[in-house]
Amino acid sequence: MGIEIRPELKELFKKEYFQEAIKNYDMDNAYKLLADEFKYNIKAPTGVTFESLLTACTYQLTYILKSIGIEPEKYLSRIPAYFYYSETFDVLDLTNTHIEQLNTGAIMGCSIGALYLPKTIKNIARGDFLNSNIYSIVFDMKLDDVKELLEDSTLGLDYPYIQIFGNDSKDTCLRYDQIEQVWIEASTTINVSK
Repeated sequence: MGIEIRPELKELFKKEYFQEAIKNYDMDNAYKLLADEFKYNIKAPTGVTFESLLTACTYQLTYILKSIGIEPEKYLSRIPAYFYYSETFDVLDLTNTHIEQLNTGAIMGCSIGALYLPKTIKNIARGDFLNSNIYSIVFDMKLDDVKELLEDSTLGLDYPYIQIFGNDSKDTCLRYDQIEQVWIEASTTINVSK
């Protein structure tokens, strides 16, 4: 294996309830158990923060799952914090998933050309993409539905220049009007094809 697995994660893999979650493809529960284990049962070693420990173990769990042929995104309804950490994607396509929500910091420190989100997504906020550069987001829904979804979203506050697309138009996008603090339709010539 190409990475050194943290001892805290090795211990978690020994626990029957964690093994059951993996065996049953209950990825929401597996990542929740991981986070809970670090919140309540594991003290971070001296000089290591809770966040860095959880980040490392989340990355390692995802690495292990993918190395044995499990694509956790296909089973998650919520992308956990630190799931995508400091990665670069021309395209990150999640349309063939049933993800409903991104947890705070789910996409952290990433650079993404185009992020494709499924029609199952129920909300999106600026904290979902901490310290990330995202050029455009394409929702698998009509632009009017996207506008309604973003109505109460805080996404535009930190990402006013991001282009938001629906699946019904490639020449019209939503942009955040910082003065009026609303999403408005704007013309674009950007190609967001996969």
